[in-house]
Amino acid sequence: MSGCGQERLLKLESVPAYWSAESFVNRQFVDDVPAEQKKQMLKTCKNKKTTALPSSYRILNTYEMYFSLKTLEMYGAQTEVFYLAEKENLYLACRSRDTHQLKIHPVEAKDHPWVKVDQGTDKTPLQTPTFFPVTEKQRTRHADQNREAKTEGDFSRRLAPFHNLHMPIAGQVLVILTENNKEHVLVDVPTSFINQTTDFYLTTRPSGNGANAIYHSITFESPGWYLQDRIVMTTYDQEKVDMTYHPLPETLTANQTIPYVTLRAKNELGDVEEKTLSLRYQPVYQKVKLFEMDDEERNDGIEGFLHPTIESLQEGNIRKIGIMPDELSLALANELKQVTLEQPQGNKPSLQYLTLVDKGKTQTFTVYLKKRAQKTDVYLQDTTSKKGTKLSGELAAQLAEQIEGE
Repeated sequence: MSGCGQERLLKLESVPAYWSAESFVNRQFVDDVPAEQKKQMLKTCKNKKTTALPSSYRILNTYEMYFSLKTLEMYGAQTEVFYLAEKENLYLACRSRDTHQLKIHPVEAKDHPWVKVDQGTDKTPLQTPTFFPVTEKQRTRHADQNREAKTEGDFSRRLAPFHNLHMPIAGQVLVILTENNKEHVLVDVPTSFINQTTDFYLTTRPSGNGANAIYHSITFESPGWYLQDRIVMTTYDQEKVDMTYHPLPETLTANQTIPYVTLRAKNELGDVEEKTLSLRYQPVYQKVKLFEMDDEERNDGIEGFLHPTIESLQEGNIRKIGIMPDELSLALANELKQVTLEQPQGNKPSLQYLTLVDKGKTQTFTVYLKKRAQKTDVYLQDTTSKKGTKLSGELAAQLAEQIEGE
C-alpha cells in the first residue's frame, strides 16, 4: 500500500450501532425502535435526495433519533424524524437539532413496512404561526403554578396575558429586544413537530443570589417542555415595572417585526430604562447570535475514544474506554484529512481501536504500534476500507503515550 499517493482518510459516517431511536406518542417518548427500522430511518435521513414539502399532507409516525453512549452519558445529534403522506405518496421528514433544517425524503412504502400509509386525512398545514384562544386547561395550569410557587415561598409568578401560539412545520420565531434604538435577538424558538404548540408569557422572580433584585423574564413552554426562558430586565428595591402590551394579530406574517410588550423601570442609577420585545417569524431557519451570550460557541468538536473491542464503545463501558484529550482528537482528525497511505506495521495494543466522534458520526481505526530504539511508530487502519497510514512523529508520540498510559 505504501507509495499510493495522498488521499483523505477521515470519513466519518452515521453508524446505526451508536444510535438510539424512540417513538413519540401522546407527547411522550415511549418505545425503542427495532434495529432494522432504526437503520432504515438513519439511512434515509442521510440520503441527499429530497423534495419540497407537499401543500397538504397527513402526519403519520413520529420519532426522535440520537447518538448515544449511554454509560458515558454522551448524547447528541438529536434528529426529529416523522413520516408524512400525501394521498398514496410517502415521505420521511428529518430535522437535525444542529441545523433545524427540515428535509423531506420521498420513500417507498415497501421499504418502510412499519408505517400504515392509509391512516389519517390530508390537511393543509399552517403557513405562519397562529394565535389560538387560551384554553381553560392552560389557564388552570398557570393558576396552579402560581399558587404552588406562593405556597413554597418561591414568589415566581407567571403574568397574564398568556398567549397560545400554534407553529407551522418549518422556520423559527424570534423575540427581538429593542433598546436605545438597537435590535438584539433575545430568544430563538425553532419550529418542531414534537412541540407544535407553545404558550408564552412574562414572569417575575427574585434573583436568589442574596441581592434585593427581581428578574423579569419571557418564557416559552410547551406542555411538559420548557423551551426558552430569558431575562429581559432586572429591578432593585421593589422598583415597579410599567408594562404596556401591544395588540397582537391573529397570525405572525413572515419576516415582519411585531411589537409585543414595552417595559419601563428605573435602574440602579435612577435612570429610566425602556425595552420593547417584538416577535418575528422567519419561514426558513437561520442560525442567529443571541444577545448577551458568551462570544465563544459551545465546543461540540471531535472527540476521541480508545477501546479494546468494538462492542466496548457501543456499550459505553467506562471501565474499558480511554477518553482522549480534545486537542489530540482534533489534531488527529486534521492529519487524517490528507495522508500518505501505508501498510500498517507492528502489533496491536490492548486498546487496539481508536474511534473519532463528531455530531453523531463516527470512524473507527485499528491501532498498530511499532517500537524502535528511540521512539514508537504509530499506524492507523480504517476498519472498513482497510486503508492505513503512519502518523507524524509528534502526533504519534502523543497517541502512543495516551495508549500506554491507560
